[in-house]
Order: sequence, then structure tokens, then C-alpha cells
Amino acid sequence: MIRSFDAENFASSETSPIAFFCSEYAITSDTSMYAGGLGILAGDFLFEAGEQKLPLIAIGLKYSKTQTTENGFEPLLLSSGKDVLVEVPVGVNSDGKNNKVKNIFFKAWIKSFSDKTFLFLLDSDLPQNDKEDRTLGDLYDKDLNIRLKQEIFLGIGGYRLIKALGIKPKKYHLNEGGTAFAALALVAEEGVMLEAARRRIVSTKHTILSIGTKIPVDVLWNTIGSYCDTYGVNQNSLMLLGAYRGDQSIFSTTRFLINLSGKSNGVSVLHTVFEKQKYPESELIPITNGVYVPRWQSSLWREAGNITSLSPKKVWEIKNKLRRDLIDEVNKISGTKLNPNVCTLVWTRRFVAYKRPLTLFTDIERLKNIVLNADKPIQIIISGEVTKNSEESLHLMEQVREAATNPIFEGKIAFVPNYSLSLAQKFVTGSDIWLNTPERGIEACGTSGMKAGLNGALMISVSDGWMDEVNWRGIGWILSDDTEDLAVSLYEALERHVVFEFYTRSAEAVPEFWVKRMISTMNLVLTNFSATKMLGLYKERLYHEEE
Repeated sequence: MIRSFDAENFASSETSPIAFFCSEYAITSDTSMYAGGLGILAGDFLFEAGEQKLPLIAIGLKYSKTQTTENGFEPLLLSSGKDVLVEVPVGVNSDGKNNKVKNIFFKAWIKSFSDKTFLFLLDSDLPQNDKEDRTLGDLYDKDLNIRLKQEIFLGIGGYRLIKALGIKPKKYHLNEGGTAFAALALVAEEGVMLEAARRRIVSTKHTILSIGTKIPVDVLWNTIGSYCDTYGVNQNSLMLLGAYRGDQSIFSTTRFLINLSGKSNGVSVLHTVFEKQKYPESELIPITNGVYVPRWQSSLWREAGNITSLSPKKVWEIKNKLRRDLIDEVNKISGTKLNPNVCTLVWTRRFVAYKRPLTLFTDIERLKNIVLNADKPIQIIISGEVTKNSEESLHLMEQVREAATNPIFEGKIAFVPNYSLSLAQKFVTGSDIWLNTPERGIEACGTSGMKAGLNGALMISVSDGWMDEVNWRGIGWILSDDTEDLAVSLYEALERHVVFEFYTRSAEAVPEFWVKRMISTMNLVLTNFSATKMLGLYKERLYHEEE
């Protein structure tokens, strides 16, 4: 019935797929499709699911700037050559009242990751829709009304697409609060009781900061009230499940999602601990994030063979090559003149206060002595993303840029603008040291360190997220999580340990103890923090059917 896709592949109970919903997917360098770590992780999840041939249907949105054919998507068509269409009703609100209901029509684009693993993007650019409805806006649009509609379209539209294809998912896996309306659609349109719905819905919460989208109840009801009325869902029952901390005037998509999920996971053990402290009612189970190895580990490592079988000299040769590639790229982009033979520390994160991006610059004189050391210097690369629509994030980035481009650091510190996936791959493969300085308990996992660790970068970090699950003695360095002591502990690690071990060389010019740490770090990530392990835990702890 459908070109590029055969629903019969999912007809049996053994092949019944997981329906995975997410607002963003970083599967290419198209930045209209993702905003940060959530999208990158969703991309890694899809690549791993495809490699394992997991029956899985992923649902997302085609945002206004998203390119489809350029990113490998094909139109999803019936055998007649016509689009597969679904429609989603929304209330049109022009004067504070629910004046009328409008049906928005969607077609879909499909991208395959295996013959059992697919991603669909819903697209409203159809002649049946009014001009203003043919664009879905930007990812996490700053206009609340547009963002609310995006989340309704993703949830209800995605549910209806799956239904139109005749697929009966084994589980609905809803990734963060922006997907909550898929849970509403399941309850409303199938008329299932809450407990029955919870047996079919699982979810993942990626941060203790997020409560998803907070929506005034009148705005919510003006937009979705007619849909709820159609299926007998009243406002009181909706708010019973979605009120933000008991406030009946504010609807939290994350609260609604968690309350409709039979099982929900946090993304590290420590994340679930801090979640419980902040929300005593939390029952998140820990499934630590993992990264898709072929995407983030340089092919040079895989071509060389098992890391434990390589000589220290060979390990060091590969690292030197990767560092040179990184420095060449950074010098070209930033106009600096970093040295490819110098120990290279990298800090790349979103510019948000809890990641404490100015830590490196707490004591300028001390940092100057570290980077200008004639015999054992350290050079620094800084890059990152500004949070969409955040003036605070933009201001932080400008502060870091100003500090990094101070003339006294010329040739020693590079600020790299226009952070991208391709740049991220250079950073994680070429760095010697991966620096992570968040407030402990706020960064739920921190997968960038895993990616760098796959390539032999050594960790200097607060014991947060996944880092808290490892004994780093003899492998990396753990910093004080106290703000007043953080910078001091960082400077001491660089002065007392890093420069000594990096520049102490054998007769073959190899820093043998440093290489030993590299090998331990790489094996640690490969064994415990891969997407392969993460997906295995999803199957075991979220997708497994209870007896």
C-alpha cells in the first residue's frame, strides 16, 4: 500500500514496533532539526536501533527550515501516488475565545535506518491548509502559541499517522514533555483507561530543570478543548494529571507525561537521585545515556584494531594525528595559531549558567602561567551553542568570547564560533583533555565526555551525571563541585598532574602513563556507556512486557 514502507513488516506480535516520539533529531548537520543534546542523543538512538534492526517507528516534525530530500527523506505515498494524510483539529483563538475549530492536514516524509527502523517527519506544507498553517515555525519556537501547536501536531498527528498506517505499537516511548500529547491521543481516541494506557506508555526525562512547556490553562483549552470535548476528556481530568505542582491554572506537559507513563527513566543514576530530592514523588528508574560508537569514535581507532592490543607508540601516533587534524581546523576557522604538539584542553557546551563556562577564567594570572609555560604549555579550545531565544545564554557566550580573545592569550586560547555537529566530531576526536564544570546534580548526564573518551581524551570534571558512576582514580581527575573551590581544583589538576604526565616521555617519545589513562578511558566508555548498552537497558527495563 505504501511506497518506501511496508506496514506488513510490523503485523505480528514479534515485530510490533516501538513508537518513539521526540521534538528533535540530530541525524545530519541540519541545525533546524535539533537544538542540542536531546536531539543528538535521539539521533544516536536511531542509528543504534537501525544497526540492531529494532522494530521502531520514530516521529518528529518538519520545521519550516528543515530540508527533507537533502537529508535523505522520501515522501510517504500511497500506492496510488497520493500523500498519506492525517489531520489534527486545533482551536483558532483570535480574541481570547475559542471561535472555531480548524483541521490542519499533514503529509509525511520517511527515512529508513534499517528495514525495520524508520523516522517520519510530519509536514503541513499542503494546499489544503491556509497559508499561515503551511509553516510549522522554528524548533522550540519562542511564540508560545506556535510551540503549543507544534507539540499538539507532533503528539496527536504522530499518533494518527501510526494509526493510518495500520501499525499497533508494542510501546509508546515519549521523549521529554514536548511529546506529551501523544499520550493524550492514545487515551482519548482509543478510550482506554489510565492504567491500560500506562502499560503502553513509557517515557524519558532528560533534565531535572525541565518541566516541559508551561501553558496557562485557558490557552491550552482554547487550543485543544474542542478535541478533548470530542472524546469526552474534560478540563478537570486533564489538569488532575498535568497541573504544575498543584497549580490548576498552569499545565505542565512533563507532569502530564510522567503521570501517564507506566515507567519513566532518568538518564543517569545521579539524575534520578537529584530528581527524587527535588520531586519526592518521582519514580524515575536509571538508564544512563550512551553514545553511538561509529558516529563519534574516529575510524582510525577502529581500523587499528582492539585498543588493548595496540602498542603505546601506536596509540600515541593515532592521537597525534587526530590532534593535528583538530588544530588545523581550529586555526583555519578562528585565525589563531595553536600548536599541534601542545596538550590541548577543550570546553564545548551550551552557554548556560549551570555549566559554569567562565570557570577557566576565574584567575587570569594563574591561567596565563599555565598556558604560557615555556616547557610544558597547555592550549585551550572553547566553543558551544547559545540556547535558542535566551539573552542570558547570549550574554554568557559574549563574556567567554571576550575572556578567551584577551591578547595575552593569543596563540594559546581559541574561541571557535558557529558550533556544529561536524565541528563537535573534530573536538571529541582531537582533544587531549575534556573539561566539564557543571553544578553537580543539574547536568543530568553529559554525553560529550563519553564521545571524547572514546577517542582517548582524559576527563577533568565535576563528578556529575555519568561521571559519578565511575571510580576515576588513575584514569581522570575529579574537580571540587563547590563553586568557590572549583577553579582552584582545576588549576591544581593542570599544574600538578596534567603537564607532568603529558610531557614525561619514554625513549620512544611516548607519555606512557598518559597513554595508559587513555586506554582505560576508551575501554570504560566502550564497555559501559555506548548506545548499544543503553538500548539494551531500554529493552530490559522499559520495553519488556510484564508477566
